[in-house]
Amino acid sequence: HVGEDEVGILLVKQRGQLLRFAYPLELYRGGLNFFPLTLPSVAGRVVRTKQGFVHNDMATISHLQIYERIRVADRPAHPIQKMVAGPLVHLTGEPVGVLEVCRKAPTMREAGPDFTDLDLLKLTDFGQVLAPYLVRFMPDDF
Repeated sequence: HVGEDEVGILLVKQRGQLLRFAYPLELYRGGLNFFPLTLPSVAGRVVRTKQGFVHNDMATISHLQIYERIRVADRPAHPIQKMVAGPLVHLTGEPVGVLEVCRKAPTMREAGPDFTDLDLLKLTDFGQVLAPYLVRFMPDDF
């Protein structure tokens, strides 16, 4: 039960040096929404470790807050309060990206229920199915 602007797909580019938004489209367009894997970001950590992540108090951890300020789907820009992120790992074992689901709201109380370890398990399982298709159909200019 999340909004369109609360799901993100980030894919690895330039031989694992950068991550770029593939979805939502507002963050994909223009080709400028990419960042080094070495920055303190949830997505970078998930790709580097190939381990999923659940955090229900995002204000307390270091993450790239700039993307929270971009309006998506004609909704007001709110901070990410809670997040679950799963690795997208190709059949070869190489990480190809991250699938993120978050809860955005003005306050923690308004963000809705906490994410659980079961949510992470489901997201990780889905990522294993999705990753080969993302690699197969990735545009050449990505």
